[in-house]
Amino acid sequence: MKKRYKILIGILVFVFICFLGTLYLRKETPRTSNTDSIPVLGYHHLASDEHKKENYRFDPWTTSISTFEKHMKYLHDHGYKTISLDDFYAWYKGEKEYDNKTVVLTFDDGYYSTLKIAQPILKKYGYQASVFMIGHNISNKEKPYSPPSKQSIPAYLINDNDTLKFYSHFYNIHRKINNEYAINVYSKQELEKDIQKAADTSNTKYMAYPYGKYNDKVQEALKNQKVSLAFSYANYRNAKRSDAPYEIPRYMVDAYTPMFLFEWFLN
Repeated sequence: MKKRYKILIGILVFVFICFLGTLYLRKETPRTSNTDSIPVLGYHHLASDEHKKENYRFDPWTTSISTFEKHMKYLHDHGYKTISLDDFYAWYKGEKEYDNKTVVLTFDDGYYSTLKIAQPILKKYGYQASVFMIGHNISNKEKPYSPPSKQSIPAYLINDNDTLKFYSHFYNIHRKINNEYAINVYSKQELEKDIQKAADTSNTKYMAYPYGKYNDKVQEALKNQKVSLAFSYANYRNAKRSDAPYEIPRYMVDAYTPMFLFEWFLN
């Protein structure tokens, strides 16, 4: 009984905190100049509402069209603007200034849905995003879009434009080896070779860690390969100029991120 009572109290406290957070976030955040931090949001796969319900009901990495549209509309309606990773890097180095209504949008894994679903919605609101491609999954063959499968964008469609810019999610370490993350199994030399191979398929100026995992070996490999910034998922906070270049935090936005939490990421 005592255990159940404690669990119930914990749930009630959590709900109360969420309620207070929602009330707080109803207040409009005033625009201020020269922000000292910028939120970086990370998405993965997108699917139609029908396919989400039928094929990806319990998949946190697949977000429905309606949810993504709701997020972008919130950004637009509250005066947020998006910037490219080049602009973010210039801000990081102190070469550019942005106000506190600035956000960076990213997509991991390079799914075809980013091109077919996310891009039209981003264009609608005049937004831009960066896509981190898994080199090993990029095919040189022409492939028609076939939802609801999780296809990767084929090589012939990986072209930078005003809406999407393409970078690297490493080549072939987005996997586990004997139940251990490959990034922790590879030697520094193997990690460098992976980055070099990734550069044959995607721009490695900016990279994202598979599963958000990193270590000293991979950071040394990134430095040796002249990578400018590497993005993780950590700390539930905005990116700052004081962050180490290979430890840039992002907010992971999954299919079950409640709207009040999404608003908290930004505010």
